[in-house]
Amino acid sequence: EDSPIEFSKSQWGFYLWWRFKNWLNTDELSKIAPEYWITFDPWSKYWKDYLDYFRIAYAQISNTDIPEAMKRFGKLVKDYT
Repeated sequence: EDSPIEFSKSQWGFYLWWRFKNWLNTDELSKIAPEYWITFDPWSKYWKDYLDYFRIAYAQISNTDIPEAMKRFGKLVKDYT
């Protein structure tokens, strides 16, 4: 299945930079994300016209917690759309 998210190919730093291929307002999505125990930065925080882009920091999470975080993120997106 084709992913609805375009992933960055970052090889440095501790952020993953992503974009929703089928436009989704990440500014609004970030406001309800804490209800799912996740957070991320919408790009509108830096550039107001990039509402479908966002970044996630992965340096502060253990590798064993990443699958659970992705499940929560998936549920957030599903419930939002």
